[in-house]
Amino acid sequence: MQPLDVLITSTCRKTIEPTLKGFLAKVSCPRGFRFVVNIDVLDPGYLERELAFLKGMGITEIMVNREVVSPGVNHARAVTRLFNSVRSPFFFFLEDDWLFLRRVDLDPLVNLMERYPFIDHIRFSKEKIKKRAWLYYVSQEISEDVLRDNTQADLDGIPLVKSWGWTFNPGLNRSALLKDFGGNGIVEASAEVWVSRRYQEVYKNRGVYIYGRIGEPAAVKDLGRDRLLQWLRKAKHIISGKKYAEYKF
Repeated sequence: MQPLDVLITSTCRKTIEPTLKGFLAKVSCPRGFRFVVNIDVLDPGYLERELAFLKGMGITEIMVNREVVSPGVNHARAVTRLFNSVRSPFFFFLEDDWLFLRRVDLDPLVNLMERYPFIDHIRFSKEKIKKRAWLYYVSQEISEDVLRDNTQADLDGIPLVKSWGWTFNPGLNRSALLKDFGGNGIVEASAEVWVSRRYQEVYKNRGVYIYGRIGEPAAVKDLGRDRLLQWLRKAKHIISGKKYAEYKF
């Protein structure tokens, strides 16, 4: 049985250590994992420690990019390189700043994606799963125009919520779609926004799901967000009388 590819983007942050340790402690898959890591060297002082950490965890497929253009451009290029490295029919996308909050067995989800070709993306939510989802790549402000209903859509006894928009939350993805996202396809500085838009245009959001049930608490935690910057941005929007379009996926 072919191992599941796990793609990891890293920008030389220590958050990769709890991210990877937590993933291996909480996430299982009987077919095993093949880890591929892309390191953009934004902090050269941490690079040697990170390389030693990854090798100590048994990870040998590591791409190191020392050319720093900008965080956005580097990230888009990193995602492209990782997409081009995929070998398995499905892959797990994991940036270096996520923590799983409970145990998960990926095997039933992979089997589900094998049985149902229309399932392209099953992600884990970083907040309570809500009835309505915001299409963050459409607008900087929350409005009725960018709110869409999530729908409970369990399959074969597995809880799934039909949602909108391919995101870079930790999650399983169908590799066959990478022909539209890989290579030189990512042309914007925000890879996530580009991929989300591309998926919406080409596949009409045919198979985007959240693992769990509406009302359930978060399954993962974002370790990398600048909370102070987020609070200041939110305060600015509120003072100006606007609704704040916080990234909710």
